[in-house]
Amino acid sequence: MEGIRKALSSGGSTRAMRQALKVAAIRVWRKASFNLRGGHPLYERTGDLRSSLDAVFDFAALVARVGIPSRTFYGKVHEYGMTIVPRVKQALRFPVTARGSKPVNPATGKGPWATVKKVVIPARPWLHPAYDESKQQIIEDFRAALERNLKP
Repeated sequence: MEGIRKALSSGGSTRAMRQALKVAAIRVWRKASFNLRGGHPLYERTGDLRSSLDAVFDFAALVARVGIPSRTFYGKVHEYGMTIVPRVKQALRFPVTARGSKPVNPATGKGPWATVKKVVIPARPWLHPAYDESKQQIIEDFRAALERNLKP
């Protein structure tokens, strides 16, 4: 046990763990970015969510966080889903555009409207699946980094 502690306290082990952490975060970031682009039910309109995806490192604590800043709150909505209910009125009312119909005229307010008690936005996870798909490889990367640095 003392040998493991000594090896882990060496600069080489710390560098190896930091490198493994960086590789792990980049691996999750890439998969999440792919999930926001292709082959995923999340429709990309502007690319803002994907471009705001970031990886933040705390190498002293060997912690990495891959995610989105709070300004793109709708990333959480896509990941976990959301239910919207009226706060003051009895129902929610909003303009809708069905295929083949005219949109609501902003000047007159005429056009198709929907009135509902609540709106349920289903979860369409994109970040957690990226981590889940990467988890085994991340474990292997850390194991390999430890083995390389624990050899006498």
